[in-house]
Amino acid sequence: MSKNKGLILLASLVLIFCLSTILLALAQQLIGMKKLFFLEEKKLSTYYLAQAGLHHGRFLAQDPAWSTEESAPPATQIGSWLLTTPAQGGSKGYYGSLPNGGYKIVKIAGQTELYSIGFIGNSLEKAVYKIILREENNKWEII
Repeated sequence: MSKNKGLILLASLVLIFCLSTILLALAQQLIGMKKLFFLEEKKLSTYYLAQAGLHHGRFLAQDPAWSTEESAPPATQIGSWLLTTPAQGGSKGYYGSLPNGGYKIVKIAGQTELYSIGFIGNSLEKAVYKIILREENNKWEII
C-alpha cells in the first residue's frame, strides 16, 4: 500500500511540474505577443503621422515658391539629413503636431520631391519610432 502512495505522489509531482512548465511557456508567449502588438501599433501610428505630413505638404506645395530647404545632401545621406535638426547639420523642415506625435515636412527648392517624417512623442530628436515617406508625382515610398 505505501508503495502505491509513493508512486501516486511521484506521478502527482511530475504532473504538477509539467503543468506549471506549460503555463509558464504560455505566459511567456502572451507577453511576447503583447510586446509585438505594441510595436506594430507604434509603427502603424508613425506611418499615419507621416501620411498626415504628406497631405499637409501637398497643400503647402500648391504654392510653387514654397520650400523648406535650399539644397539637399547626396542621396546616400538623405535619410540621416532628414532625421536631424539644423543644429546637427540636418534639414529645417516644417513641423506639425498631433495629439500622439508629429511630422516634419521637407521640400527642397526647385524639386518636386516631398518628404515627410512621422514620429511618436514630443520631438523628432527624442522619438523612438520614426518613419520617412518620400513622394514624387503622386507616388510615395518608404525610405
